[in-house]
Amino acid sequence: MTTASKLSFKRGNSKFGEEIFTFSLPAGWTCPGARDCLARVARDTGKLTDSKETLFRCFAASMEARLPSVRKSR
Repeated sequence: MTTASKLSFKRGNSKFGEEIFTFSLPAGWTCPGARDCLARVARDTGKLTDSKETLFRCFAASMEARLPSVRKSR
């Protein structure tokens, strides 16, 4: 599986209008302050892994694991 080598920006989404730019980063891998909610999804397998300190699971990581299209976009 190849990964994108650049960050992409898009205009708006279902919550924001076209004047707002959005971008997606992979949950857990790009969260420097995460501890209580740290969870990561393997890019190739989609397997979700919590850290030893996780008290509650990251919603973004859960969506990456659940929906291949979300994982691919990040």
